[in-house]
Amino acid sequence: MDILSTVENLRNRLSYDDAPAINNALQASLQTATVSLSMMLRTSFARQDYLDIFSIRAMVRQGSQPAAYLRLKAGFLTADPTSILWGSQVSEITSGGGTDLRSVGNGSVVIDRRTGTIAVHDIEMSNSYVSVEYSAGFETDKEGVYQNVPEWLIDAVEVLAIVFLDTHYPGFRGERPGDLAALKMRRQQVGLDIQPYVRYVPSAEFPISTLIKG
Repeated sequence: MDILSTVENLRNRLSYDDAPAINNALQASLQTATVSLSMMLRTSFARQDYLDIFSIRAMVRQGSQPAAYLRLKAGFLTADPTSILWGSQVSEITSGGGTDLRSVGNGSVVIDRRTGTIAVHDIEMSNSYVSVEYSAGFETDKEGVYQNVPEWLIDAVEVLAIVFLDTHYPGFRGERPGDLAALKMRRQQVGLDIQPYVRYVPSAEFPISTLIKG
C-alpha cells in the first residue's frame, strides 16, 4: 500500500532506532494515515488520467451573473486540464465535438489544481454537459512512496501516523499522552490543520460519470 512519507523520515522525526519491529509499526501507521487523509481530503493520491462528465441542470446566480462550480473526481492536478468541453449532449462532448469553455468570449474559467475544482463565471450553461480531461495525483517510487508531495501533506501524514502508532502500538509511545481522550484530541487537531485543504465547494457539481484512463 502506497504511503505519503517514508518510514525513515518518520523514524528520524521520532528519534527511534532502525529496528525491524519499529519499522513495521511505522510502515503500518503511515499506511493507515495515508488512507485516512485520502478520505479526509476527499481525493485519491494515486497518479491517474481522468475523464469526468458533468450535467449542469441550473446555474448558481451571483446577482445577475451565472456561475457553475465543478468538483473533479480527484485533486492535485499535475497540470491544467487538457480539455474542458461544453455541449448540449454527452455524445457531443465525448466524440470530439463541443465548445472549449476556455475559448468562450466573455466567460471566465478558474482552475484550482490543488483542490481539483473549476469555477466558471458569466457563461450560461443550464441544461448542458461538460467534460473535463486531466491528470492528477502523485507518482510513486519503487518502494511505494508518493513523490513530490507538498510539505504540508507530508507533515499531516506523519503527525496522523504518530497518533495511529500510539493507538495500536502503545509499546512505542514513550511519554506521549495515550489515553482515549488525548488520542481523540490529537486526531481532531490533524483534521483542523488540514481543513483549508479539504475539497469542499458549496454548490459544486459532482461528475455523473468518471472514466479512469490510466
